[in-house]
Amino acid sequence: MLGKLDRLQTLPLFVSHFGLNDVNIMVDDNCEVSGLIDWELPTPLPFGVGFSRIYTLAGEYSDRKFHMPPEFKDAEK
Repeated sequence: MLGKLDRLQTLPLFVSHFGLNDVNIMVDDNCEVSGLIDWELPTPLPFGVGFSRIYTLAGEYSDRKFHMPPEFKDAEK
């Protein structure tokens, strides 16, 4: 991975939201996302860098076992 860091410059940028959680996501009466709040620390990053945090929703592998958070089924919906 370290040998390929220069390739990050070729990826498109996205604006990351470092505080994305259930408190900062606005949902309308139809359960559709209507907005994101608390853009205190937005940072443009190469596309794909944010995927490393997906384990917070999907789970993580540790101690030779996959652990899913209790909220996984709701997040999957």
